Amino acid sequence: MDIAMNVGKMKDESYRNKVRDHSKNTQDFIHYKIEYTRHEKVSCTDNGEHPKVYYTVPVGETAVCEYCNKKWIRK
Repeated sequence: MDIAMNVGKMKDESYRNKVRDHSKNTQDFIHYKIEYTRHEKVSCTDNGEHPKVYYTVPVGETAVCEYCNKKWIRK
């Protein structure tokens, strides 16, 4: 992309707003290890990488480990 074109885009307010709004949505940058479960209670240690923690996964919902971003989806 040509530098003058890029500078011109940055002067455009709607373009700056798109960049700003995209940067606020951190969910776009989080990668999850997804596991499906039929159990209400799950635990995670990420193979000993963090302390063992327990989560409750409601039917049809999800739970996410706050240490490693492993996500459980309950069927």
